Amino acid sequence: MGAIKCDDNGDDGADWVEITVGDDGAGVAAAQLPRLGERGLRLDQQKEGSGLGLAIVRDIVDAYGGAVTFETADAGGLLARVRLPVASKR
Repeated sequence: MGAIKCDDNGDDGADWVEITVGDDGAGVAAAQLPRLGERGLRLDQQKEGSGLGLAIVRDIVDAYGGAVTFETADAGGLLARVRLPVASKR
């Protein structure tokens, strides 16, 4: 079972928003976590794919001044954390 959560730094003047997506799947070996998001990297060779999905996510988040990190979820699967700056109010 997966979970998606969206949060800010807890006040009305928040300068960032954080989106986390976690699952309870097999997860990713700790040694491979820093490589996630590399263009063309496919760790699960049992399923079809091009290895572009996480690379595209990383490119989009980078373009908006954010950051993407990956870690092991509490349930044992993968947890992806996306932090994006809040747009300035005009």
